[in-house]
Amino acid sequence: MNKTAALYLASYDISLQQERIRVARLLSSYGIRVQKSVFEIRLTRADRGRLTRGLRELDLKSGSILLYRALDTVPAETIGQCGKASITEGDQAWVLAE
Repeated sequence: MNKTAALYLASYDISLQQERIRVARLLSSYGIRVQKSVFEIRLTRADRGRLTRGLRELDLKSGSILLYRALDTVPAETIGQCGKASITEGDQAWVLAE
């Protein structure tokens, strides 16, 4: 596991479908969707900068995105039945930039 990558949660509340689609596409290129409008992402400092720039470039008019740094020293607890709900060691998502 890359020790310089931190766990983040990104959530959004956007009313225009086209904007939601663009945000979801960008976020899914960095991490995994854990709920309809929530993504779990591992980011280095450089990745975080690229992601926030990409989100700002979307120039949203109908909502907002919140990016939270999560403390991942304690494993997440899943209650109930669901699919794969979090990024585990070895399941990191990375963006390849030119």
